[in-house]
Amino acid sequence: KGHKDSLNSVALSPDGNLVVTASRDETARVWNAKSGRELETFFGHYDPVNSVAFSPDGERVVTASEDETALVWDPQSGDAAVAFEQHEDSVLSVAFSPHGNLIVTGSNDRTARAWNSQSGKQVMVFYGHLDAVTSAVFSPDGERVLTASADGTARVWDVQLGTVLATLKGHQGAVESAVFSPDGRRVVTASDDGAVRIWYLFI
Repeated sequence: KGHKDSLNSVALSPDGNLVVTASRDETARVWNAKSGRELETFFGHYDPVNSVAFSPDGERVVTASEDETALVWDPQSGDAAVAFEQHEDSVLSVAFSPHGNLIVTGSNDRTARAWNSQSGKQVMVFYGHLDAVTSAVFSPDGERVLTASADGTARVWDVQLGTVLATLKGHQGAVESAVFSPDGRRVVTASDDGAVRIWYLFI
């Protein structure tokens, strides 16, 4: 306990010792996973924090906010080290690549974007969705990005080229979440239409 408004996202550190939470109170907080004790509060966003994730090595945290930015933090010091500031609307989703060198964000501006996690430089913009990108994640090998959108589709993208490799159509409502299987050959999507779908990728 400690947040002053509802929670939007939660993530567990790779070693299982820490939990990080994102809240509408404009903060993200780091907690001891065993005791529940609050260890750090990240102040820096100016609107609700929508999404949060740990880096693969557990040394960094990234947050996404309705203030149109994403920030990378040091969970030990609570300092914001890198800012991603080129979205034109709320940032709804954020995730590290498997190697931690890239970050992908999904936004209400209908785009997903890949960034250098150390410098904050934008390296790719994924254009094509017709509505908000509600979720964006990397494939297990880091070569693809999977996006979910309020336009009712999910899309698989080539990270290097920014091109669409597959468009997954079939839901009758907004797709709120999408993830790869551990082997990267399947995708699971969840939608406002009340359905969860499993897709096989032949790409």
